[in-house]
Amino acid sequence: MTFTIAMRAFIVFAVLLLSFTSLMKLNDAIFSSSPEIRSPDPVISFLRQKELYLLVGLLELGVILYCCSKKNIWNKCLIILSLSNCFVIYRFALYSMDKLHCSCAGIWAQSNSLVQKSTMVALILLLIGSAAGVFFCRPKKSDAQMLSERLEL
Repeated sequence: MTFTIAMRAFIVFAVLLLSFTSLMKLNDAIFSSSPEIRSPDPVISFLRQKELYLLVGLLELGVILYCCSKKNIWNKCLIILSLSNCFVIYRFALYSMDKLHCSCAGIWAQSNSLVQKSTMVALILLLIGSAAGVFFCRPKKSDAQMLSERLEL
């Protein structure tokens, strides 16, 4: 019971964090006139930063809306884990190209070292929390499913 409460608190944390980063990305994609936003993304070079911000910001909004629905905790943790893994892969790709700054909180965060470190800590928390939720909050099998599995053996 207390683990379920902790997982719900984690999902609220994830929704708040993703709301912040999504709004920053969408703000930059729509309103920024910085020359950096028009440059190609270093990892996904066929997209400009503006297009990538728009796509990822909308994807984060989709995850937020899904997490605010009445779906079970396991599904919410699974979708957060999937998104977090995509972010980790993107960061590894950036680091392999010697690009030390991730623009996960928008353009203004690229030069701010505190924001860079905070987003790395937040990403680690998203990974650990969602992995714990996926592992410990598995949907329970119904009696009919367990009976059919026993009959198959």
